[in-house]
Amino acid sequence: TLIQDFVPASGDGKKITMAAVRLMNAPQQATFPRIDGYDFAAELGQGGMGVVYKAVQVLANRVVAVKTISVHPDAEMRSRFFLEVQAIAELEHPHIVKVFDVGEAHGRPYFAMEFCSGGSLQSSMDGTPWASRDAAALVEKLARGVALAHEHGIVHRDLKPANVLVGADGEPKITDFGLAKRLDTDDGQTRTGVVMGTPCYMAPEQAAGKIEKIGPATDVYALGAILFELLTGRPPFKGSTPVETIEQVRKVEPLSVRTLNPSAAKDLDTICGKCLAKDPAARYRHAGELADDLRRWLEHLPILARPVGLLEQGWHWVRRNPLLAGMIFASLFGLAFAFVHLRQLTDDLVRSTAVDSALQQAILIEEANEEYADVVNRAKEGPFPVTLNRPPE
Repeated sequence: TLIQDFVPASGDGKKITMAAVRLMNAPQQATFPRIDGYDFAAELGQGGMGVVYKAVQVLANRVVAVKTISVHPDAEMRSRFFLEVQAIAELEHPHIVKVFDVGEAHGRPYFAMEFCSGGSLQSSMDGTPWASRDAAALVEKLARGVALAHEHGIVHRDLKPANVLVGADGEPKITDFGLAKRLDTDDGQTRTGVVMGTPCYMAPEQAAGKIEKIGPATDVYALGAILFELLTGRPPFKGSTPVETIEQVRKVEPLSVRTLNPSAAKDLDTICGKCLAKDPAARYRHAGELADDLRRWLEHLPILARPVGLLEQGWHWVRRNPLLAGMIFASLFGLAFAFVHLRQLTDDLVRSTAVDSALQQAILIEEANEEYADVVNRAKEGPFPVTLNRPPE
């Protein structure tokens, strides 16, 4: 929105914006940075090291958002700040905020970027699931913007609803590339084992601090988490503490979208499942592939993603939990061995019982034959005839 109303200032005849007049007449409750060419109006938010203000860029006659470092920066902070500026500046896309100006004032670097009057996507999410088509259409736009970053070798690493701004036209725009990583360089900004990002939306490799595995599929996971939250009203994982959330991200399979929202489209459930796969190789390779599959669904075409079968789910679980899986397999093997051994003992006992029974039967027959022979002999010697029943064979 351009400031088009100008009024003459008293005395020298110069013109100033109405926004500047309102600022001069308003109570001075906040301390703003002093940067030539900018009239500051309000603080919009703070991050780990930066503060974002709403301001008027006087010569350009436009409202902008100005980001600057909140404290006197050291070399690492300055390097990361300018990395963010460079990342945004080279990405010209309708769904990524634009950078208008970069500079330094009083020892603190700053940059002015597009002001989005609609606030953040986070502010419009109240836990109520979105309609499937609305959610898919929004995430497709975000994925197109992220795809451009991936084409330039940039991974955002902190995609979340709070980092998606809404312009005056209602279009979403990605911001805050403060954790961005360039894939073609080792910038030394992050060390292996350091967890950076927002737990609810970070990929398992991020949660585990495996920096070497972070790539475009890491952003795909975050986009899938945003889609999941739009469709269900909650992120895939949210523990009582950040540490608990990180553990869930690393080790627990997410619920299906349709378990939480049966009215959600089945194909979008499948797309979410592919994005949220624990193994980066099982996800879309980059955001462009995700955007294309969402476009297929929006146009009522078959999607490329396929539901993960139980066998594949089991294999992924084994790969994530090798120690526990080994213990379970060892226990099952022990049970199987015990069962076979017990079966063998049972068979031996049955055979032994049969042998004993046959031996006892033979003894009885032998005793009967001896008794019969004895009776025959006595009958031959006695005066009376004896009728005999021959014992069985």
